[in-house]
Amino acid sequence: MSSDLEGFENLGNFCEDDFEDSWEKVEGKEAYNPDRYQQREFIASGAQKNVFKVYDCKMKRHIALAELHDDIPEEDYEVFFEEASLTASLRHPNIVTVYDYGFTETYLPYFTMELKIGETLADVIHKQEKNLDELLDIFIKVCDAIAYSHSQEIVHLDLKPANIQVGQYGEVQVCDWGLSRKIDHLKTGKGLKGTPGYMAPEQTIEGKILDSRTDIYALGGILYAILTNDSPIEGGLNTVLNATLHNEVVPPSERCPDKNIPESLDAVVNKALAWNKDERYQSVENFKNELTKYLQGHSTLAEKAGVFKELSLFIKRNKQVCLLSFISGVALMLVTLVFIFEIQKSKAETEKALVDLKDAHLQLQDSREHEKKLFKQKEKAFEMYKTAAEERQIYSSQLVGQQLNHAHELMVYPLYFGSPIENLEKSYKILKSHYNKNTSHQKVTDLIVLNLFISQRFKLLQNYESDNYRSLIRIADKYKDYERSVSKEKFLDKDFIHILRDINALPASEQEIKQEVMERLICYSLDAKGVKTVHGKLLEELMKCWNTDWAGDHFSYRKSDLVVRISGEKLITLKGKGMYSSNLSFLRLLEINKLDLRGSGISSLSQIDGAYVKIVDIRHTDIINLHPHNATKRIEEVHLNSGQFDPDGQFKIPKAVRLVYKD
Repeated sequence: MSSDLEGFENLGNFCEDDFEDSWEKVEGKEAYNPDRYQQREFIASGAQKNVFKVYDCKMKRHIALAELHDDIPEEDYEVFFEEASLTASLRHPNIVTVYDYGFTETYLPYFTMELKIGETLADVIHKQEKNLDELLDIFIKVCDAIAYSHSQEIVHLDLKPANIQVGQYGEVQVCDWGLSRKIDHLKTGKGLKGTPGYMAPEQTIEGKILDSRTDIYALGGILYAILTNDSPIEGGLNTVLNATLHNEVVPPSERCPDKNIPESLDAVVNKALAWNKDERYQSVENFKNELTKYLQGHSTLAEKAGVFKELSLFIKRNKQVCLLSFISGVALMLVTLVFIFEIQKSKAETEKALVDLKDAHLQLQDSREHEKKLFKQKEKAFEMYKTAAEERQIYSSQLVGQQLNHAHELMVYPLYFGSPIENLEKSYKILKSHYNKNTSHQKVTDLIVLNLFISQRFKLLQNYESDNYRSLIRIADKYKDYERSVSKEKFLDKDFIHILRDINALPASEQEIKQEVMERLICYSLDAKGVKTVHGKLLEELMKCWNTDWAGDHFSYRKSDLVVRISGEKLITLKGKGMYSSNLSFLRLLEINKLDLRGSGISSLSQIDGAYVKIVDIRHTDIINLHPHNATKRIEEVHLNSGQFDPDGQFKIPKAVRLVYKD
C-alpha cells in the first residue's frame, strides 16, 4: 500500500448521488462502468464494508470507494442506501462530501466519497503532540458539525475519536454516519448499536427515546478522552455496560490527577456525561459556548465559580494592569515597613537579649526532665513500631486472599464468559505474580494449571505440577505441540476435537474436572477466532460431557436448512449449571432454525435458554409447558402430540406461538 494511505484505518462510510455515467441493467440492478473507477487500493475494512482508494477517470481525481462485503444479505441493501441518502443530505465543511452511489460490476452496493489525507482524532490524542488548546480547537469544529446535523433533525449516535478525521492542514471532519437517524420519535431497538464507553445510558436500554442529548453525551466522552488520553470507561463489554447503566464514570480530574486538568473543563465533562438527559447540556451550542468561555479565560457555567475563582480569572485576563498595580502597592508598603522597622529595631534588640537570658535559665532547669521524657518517648515509639509491623503482616495476608479471589472470579461465571481471552490473561498475571513469590502455594498452582489448560498454552503448562489436575497435565503433554488455528475455515481441526474427546474419556470420578474445563475451553477458542458458532462435532462432545450415559450417535445437524435432531432418553440436559458454566443452553453455539427433540429425555424448555430457535418439535417427550418465557420467547411454532398440552390447564401458552399437532 502506498505511503499516502497512512491515517485512513478508520475512514468513515458516506455516499451521495451527484453524477451520471454509463450504466448496464442486469436483473433489475444498475452497475457502474468498471472503466470509471480504477487503480483500486485497499484502505480499511469494517464489520459490513471495505474501503478502497480509487481513481475517478471521469473527474480526474482520487476518491474513496466503500462497498458492502459480499456476504451481506440483500435485505440489508436498502438500509445501506438509506444511510447513504441521509448522510448525503448533510452539507457542512466538517462533514465529508459524498459523490456517488450504486452497484459495482459484481452487483454489490457501493458509494464514493471525498478522500482526505490525515489521521483520526484517536491517533492525534494518542501521539500527544498537540497541546490542549489545539485539541479544543479541533473539538469545537466537531461541535459545529454536530450542531448543524441537529439543525437538520439528524443525530449521529456513534460519536467517538476514531470517527473524527483530522487533516494535514487543520481540516476536521466527522465520519461514519452509519447509525445516524432522524430525531422524530427515535427509540432504541433490540441489540446494542454504538460504541460502548461513548454510548449514552439510554442507548443501552431497549425502547428508550433518543435525541440530540444522546450525541451530547458522546461529545462529553470525546472531551474526556482529550483530557485524559483514555475513554470514559475501560474494561470488557459487561464492565463498560454496567458502569454506563449505573453512572460509574470517574471524573477526569480523579482519573488522571497528575495531568492537572482544569477545573472548568472537568465540570463541563461531568455535566455533558450526566446520566439524566435533563441534567446535560440541552444543545451543542451551549456545550460549545462553555469551551469558548474557557479559551477566552472566563469561568464556565458548569463549574459554578466563586468570587475567588472569578478574581483569579480576571487577573489572568488583565495581567499587565494587575502587575503594575501590584508593584506600586508593594513599593509603597516597603517604604512604610522600612520606616517602622528602623524605629522598632532598637527596642526589639533590647527585648530579645532579655528573653534569651530567661530562656537559657529555663533550659538549664528543664534539661534533666527533658532527658527523662525523651527516654519514655523512645520506649513508646518502639512499642508502636512492633504493633505496626504486626498489623502490616495481617493486612498483607488479607490482601493476598482478596487478589486470589479476584483471579478466580475472572475465570468463572459470569465474568469469564463475557470476555474469555481478556479475563484469562488478567487472571494469569495475578496468579503468576503470587506464584513467583511463593512457588509452594497449592491453590495458586492449581489455578495456573487450569488457566493455562483452558487457554491451550500446553507447552507452558509443563512447568507446573498439580495433584488435583494430573489428568489435564497428561492431556496437555500429549498435545504440547498443538497450535490453535485462528482461521474460521479450519476451526474443526483434528487435534482440537481429539482434545475434547480425551477430556470426555476421563473416568467418572473426574466428572467435575471435565465440566470445569469443557465449555470454557470451547468458548475461549470461539473468542480467539472471533466467531460465535461451532462445528456440530464440538457441540456433540460438549453435550456428552454433561450427559455421560447418552450416545452421541443420536445427534445430527443439517447446515443446509439449520435443522438439529437430538434424541435418546439419556439426554436430559442441554446446559450446564454452576460457576464453571455459562448457565445458558449449549445450543446457543449453533445457528438453528428448527430443533427436533423427539424421543429425548428433555423435560423442560428451560434447557434451550439462550438459543435462538424458531421451530421446536417436542413430540414423545415429557415437556408439558412452553414456559419459562425467557427460554421460549423467540419460538414461533411448536410440534406436539395430540393431548400433550391441556389448553384449559394451569399452564398458559403464549399467544404468539403456533401449535402444530402431529402423531
